[in-house]
Amino acid sequence: MSWKQLMHPLHSNAEWRIYDALKRAGLHSLMMDKTVVLKTTLDGDEVEFPTYPDYYYRNLAKRELWLFYLDGPPHLKRTVEQRDTVVNSALEKAGIKYKRYGYKAPLTDKRFREIVANILENVRNHA
Repeated sequence: MSWKQLMHPLHSNAEWRIYDALKRAGLHSLMMDKTVVLKTTLDGDEVEFPTYPDYYYRNLAKRELWLFYLDGPPHLKRTVEQRDTVVNSALEKAGIKYKRYGYKAPLTDKRFREIVANILENVRNHA
């Protein structure tokens, strides 16, 4: 896997829909398009690479960082699954909390509500 395979695609409509719902629910400190630089070993070399979580939340008082990823159909591809595995491993090694939410397109209203509620629960329980 190369560093180029670790790069981030554009946001989906589902990602924007959830972001808007979280902002309307009062989660004003939530950010998108926040780059997090991680370290890992690829082919025996230590490398730094960026990850672009769909949603980024930092609680400065508790020194906690949460990254949330909305994983739609592209995440079922082998190369994307490999990238996600590398990212997950690097996040765990760095002690960063994260959650991944899989869904099948189109995002159903039920899954939309589940994801929004779970993100709000995680952030509020750690705020």
